[in-house]
Amino acid sequence: MDNSKEFQFMLDKAIESEPSDFKNFDRTRNLQDQLQEMIKHRESTTLAIWFADFCNINEYLEGFDWDGKTKYLNQFISMEQLWLAFVMKEKFNKVWNGENWIKES
Repeated sequence: MDNSKEFQFMLDKAIESEPSDFKNFDRTRNLQDQLQEMIKHRESTTLAIWFADFCNINEYLEGFDWDGKTKYLNQFISMEQLWLAFVMKEKFNKVWNGENWIKES
């Protein structure tokens, strides 16, 4: 489980940004499972493909230079961070700018 300050900050900002959707989020439970549950309405095969595509597309975060396919692997240090970014993008059309979740323009 990612207990880093970076992830906690990202999660705090997500909760602040979308309080009603994160109201039952429990930091004592598995965070990645809870993030996946937030978009569980998607078929698991399709979700896996969307998540793989998400990790390889350059447009999801603003203000960063990425070197092709490895951009998320270089930016986020855990699967929890990747899943949080994926949930925020897919569910709320928001991207992480390093300080906050902002609507994608």
